[in-house]
Amino acid sequence: MRALRVLLACAALSACGAPAPPGPPPLDPRIAAPADLARFAFREGRWETAARLYDEALARAEARDDARALIVLGQERALTALRAGDPAAALAFAEAAERNARVRDVAAPPSLSLTAAFALAGLGRWGEAESRAEPAAAAEDPRLAARARFLLGLAAERRGDRARLAATLAGLPETADPELVADRAELAARLARMDRTADAATLFETAADRRRDTNDLRAMARLLADAGALAEAAGARNAAADLFWRAGRSALREGDPAARGWLDRAAALGA
Repeated sequence: MRALRVLLACAALSACGAPAPPGPPPLDPRIAAPADLARFAFREGRWETAARLYDEALARAEARDDARALIVLGQERALTALRAGDPAAALAFAEAAERNARVRDVAAPPSLSLTAAFALAGLGRWGEAESRAEPAAAAEDPRLAARARFLLGLAAERRGDRARLAATLAGLPETADPELVADRAELAARLARMDRTADAATLFETAADRRRDTNDLRAMARLLADAGALAEAAGARNAAADLFWRAGRSALREGDPAARGWLDRAAALGA
């Protein structure tokens, strides 16, 4: 499967995006019908609905012992869990898909390992995440490679490796692909924060806008909160309060447990 729209995220994880399995859909209508509806729900950001439909399709694929469907739909189910903010479930689904490939001696797509990498990052298991992402960063598929490099850039920032973060950002392709545009914007904001530049908060707001374009609203809210933290550190209390309030309001609607902390911070700052 070529499409990978994650992120944690990661952990944020960013992740991941609208699934697009290779080749024709499974022929069994009890797999194909719920899988198609699940993809539609995913594109609309209805994660619970997508998860339920994917589970229905996967159950039928298990009954049929359909290796291809189990691998493709297992990865798509993992991506759905990532977008819903559940990296533990995402990792479990990705690993199950990998096992289905292994026991049937079928080559797993490189994108599956990257899906697992984003899930590991979301769980804070950054060393494992980097190990999983490194091979994908050298993949022939330029989009897959770019997404893997984005994750490696997040890891570089986490350990304070400015040189690696800057090199990763410089190596990302110039493209109109919304996911990759968002990746570039986010790494640019993170580099600016490391450099303590005056425009760092503004760049985080820009990155949040780009994540909105991909319908990754949890990642968007976290970037708004990052912008709020920078504004607060700069003494711009009103701007910080507004940013935390926007982040918290969005996160509350998405069921993100971080929402209450951001809303409380906005209230403390006078929003």
